[in-house]
Amino acid sequence: MDAVPAGKVRKYLRGEWTPKAKSVPHPLPVTSASPNSPVVASTPASAPSNSNSFGLPQPPSYQLELAKTGRSTCKRCDSVIKKLVLRVGTRPLFRGKPGYLQWQHATCTLFDPSTVKKGGDIEDYAKLSDEDKAIIDERIEISKEGFEDDNRPIKQEELARADFTGTIRPPPSLLVGTLLPYQREGHSWMVEQEVSDEEPLRRGGILADEMGMGKTIQTICCIVDNRPKNQHANEPVMPMLCMPVGSQPKADREEVRLDPSPTTTYAQ
Repeated sequence: MDAVPAGKVRKYLRGEWTPKAKSVPHPLPVTSASPNSPVVASTPASAPSNSNSFGLPQPPSYQLELAKTGRSTCKRCDSVIKKLVLRVGTRPLFRGKPGYLQWQHATCTLFDPSTVKKGGDIEDYAKLSDEDKAIIDERIEISKEGFEDDNRPIKQEELARADFTGTIRPPPSLLVGTLLPYQREGHSWMVEQEVSDEEPLRRGGILADEMGMGKTIQTICCIVDNRPKNQHANEPVMPMLCMPVGSQPKADREEVRLDPSPTTTYAQ
């Protein structure tokens, strides 16, 4: 039996393609008047011409379990989910399809009311203890109002500018150049994101600005001011920068001009 590409299977489910007699694959449903008559594909009742089984959107799915280890992190409160604590696994939609599995505390989870109306709608709910079932039932009730508000798009006027409140660091001694005030602020913020131990702990970040505003020099300052150390020898090691191929020559020129010491290796 000839294999049928996945693209044709999707077209078949949408009613846009009818397979020939000899290329009807399993599990497409077929009808036949007799063993010797041509095989004709029939459109399944559960997949009308406007079916979106393979397209957009798909409802979120949930799974319940007691945490097997203490290594997972709740994607809502950003704290560790301790071993044997009830957690909820969900796959957020990525381009309309379920993405990677993410874990949340059951007490942090908001269920989609359109797909979860009672505990029995969730896989493995029946296997939970009465205490854990009560937690899920409570979260389902809270989700009836909280889910819609939690997924409401943020309006631009609701966003508030947050000024950097940390210590403004002096430019690195190796820097051959001058930083503007906002560049010193960006450099100080990036270093603090790497070294600060204040709670809640936040590592890394995104430096986003218009072209030509000095993102390269701020990044170089962060690299020079807080050089990564080898965890065994406690010696400086080369950081790695990932960038488009076309950006490397400019970065090379900027780094040599601003920091003469060789500090960086590139990945394209």
